[in-house]
Amino acid sequence: MMFNRWHSFKKTHEAGFRLLNVVKQIDRDLIPLSLIDAILSTAMPFVTLVFSARIIDKLLERAFTEAGWFVVWMLLTLLVIGGISLFIQYRTKLSQKVLQTGLEILIRKKGMELEYDIISDSEAIRALRNAEEAAKYNGGLGHLVHTYNELLKQVLSATTAIVFAVIFCLTQPQTGGTILKGLANPFVAAVALLAAWIFGLQLSKNQSVKIKALDDQIAEKHYIVENQIGYWISDVLYDTESGKTIRVNGMEKMIDINIDNFMNQVLPLYKSMGISSGKRILSEGIESGLFSIVSYFFVLVKVVTDAVTIGAFTQYAGAFLQFHQASSKMVWSESEVNRITKNLVPLADYLDRTNKRYTGTLPIEKRTDNVYEIEFHDVSFRYPGSTTDTLHHINAKITLKNKLAVVGRNGAGKTTFIKLLCRLYDPTEGVITLNGIDIRKYKYDEYLSLFSVVFQDFYLFSASIAENIAISKNFDGDKVTKCLKKAGAFSFVSGLEKGYDTDIENGTNEAIDLSGGQGQKISLARALYKEAPFVILDEPTAALDPISEAEIYKRFDEMVEDKTSVYISHRMSSCRFCHDILVFENGAITERGAHDILLKHKGVYAALWNAQAQYYA
Repeated sequence: MMFNRWHSFKKTHEAGFRLLNVVKQIDRDLIPLSLIDAILSTAMPFVTLVFSARIIDKLLERAFTEAGWFVVWMLLTLLVIGGISLFIQYRTKLSQKVLQTGLEILIRKKGMELEYDIISDSEAIRALRNAEEAAKYNGGLGHLVHTYNELLKQVLSATTAIVFAVIFCLTQPQTGGTILKGLANPFVAAVALLAAWIFGLQLSKNQSVKIKALDDQIAEKHYIVENQIGYWISDVLYDTESGKTIRVNGMEKMIDINIDNFMNQVLPLYKSMGISSGKRILSEGIESGLFSIVSYFFVLVKVVTDAVTIGAFTQYAGAFLQFHQASSKMVWSESEVNRITKNLVPLADYLDRTNKRYTGTLPIEKRTDNVYEIEFHDVSFRYPGSTTDTLHHINAKITLKNKLAVVGRNGAGKTTFIKLLCRLYDPTEGVITLNGIDIRKYKYDEYLSLFSVVFQDFYLFSASIAENIAISKNFDGDKVTKCLKKAGAFSFVSGLEKGYDTDIENGTNEAIDLSGGQGQKISLARALYKEAPFVILDEPTAALDPISEAEIYKRFDEMVEDKTSVYISHRMSSCRFCHDILVFENGAITERGAHDILLKHKGVYAALWNAQAQYYA
């Protein structure tokens, strides 16, 4: 039992210190300030007790001048401690207010540092979101710092009170009868006070275990329900796309019913929280009453037997009260630290993640002729957690300045092939080489610099059009204009009042919202601006109207001049612009060749082409 308690204690505070290290990354001053605040806050009541005892004794001795000086020194000491403490508390509260924002920034920065396969792990992201929700509804790291601050205050207060208790117990009775002297005996007083404290502590622990179990059950249900309410109130309400679906289908009543159902679930949980809090307060009150009766009795006995002065009565009675309150609250603070760390450990796990992908040391040779060749050598790939391969024994060479089309049905493995090509994932089996060398031996950032990619689910940032294209605050205006023209976006951008300096979707009145087709053209211009030797176009015309699509096809050779291009598309007509076509089926390359040749094979490619042929006439 003792081992289990020690193991639980050790595990809790190891997790707690990990999370405090996260706090340190956000604000290096918060923890030291909290430590100083705990020391000063602990000192104030004991300073008052010591001075008050001296003042009372001097007043009883009618030494009014000395008593007055003690009052002055007490007030000055409290003023200095209180002034410093107030400043530190103000600074601490200010830091805690921005702690959650700092944490969110830290999480996002970590996301940008981590490899794609880590941040695309649904289990890891789910655990992170749960931790963020737990932080949101339980005060997060700020509450952890506050709880540790309270725990330290209680430890310091209890330790200081123990010193007072030892001094108190060692005092010898001077007068009184046998029974009173026996009760005032140092050993008897120490044993009685210790027994009362242990009894109260055990009572508090028993209640703490029961209430903690109840709180954990409530918290687990609370997070689930609050997440659902948050989804229907926030995510749905502020999603403009969902707004169309709601109105067209008359979903308002369904949403109201869902919100009402979840509210009916959460209200009993709030009631249970109140009951739990009430039980905690009642338990503390009973324990406090028992210990106070015992401690006051023995202090009174010591006073009656002249073991201590009347002034010391307030000092020791107050010290015992401080000890009891501190030891009692220590149990609850320990339980609260355990609860917080349990909820926030996934957050620390996420921030402690490190990139496992091997990053080589070879630089990429900068070639003006863009002579690069990539080859897949018997490559297979299986997503983490999956039991089957998504790609099976892929052998393919992407040759210099070739225009390659990658086609196949949904789920055939086309996107996975591109992810491996860009090294967003590493193969489960086999090797990918660049100019004959394993791509893992190259510097990762330099390898990525070889690729310009236009994803079908492109993303534009809340910045100017030019900054979205150049991915930088500093950009070449002439180059931006040239890329806009090649991508077919110059006509609508030049018609804007601020041209390419126009902001996109940043919440200001001057910002604009782009249509899907306009956004895809900007994304295409971004890929051209990078001037990488490999251009990968993933459904680059999916959001374009037929005229814009025809314009893109017409300028296709100009757009990818002197570059190796990989073109992924469900529209088979686009394949006519490519010299070479890879056909994926069930995770394998089943056919490869030019358009006319593949049609003659009457395989998967021909079937896909014929299925869409009516649209090409």
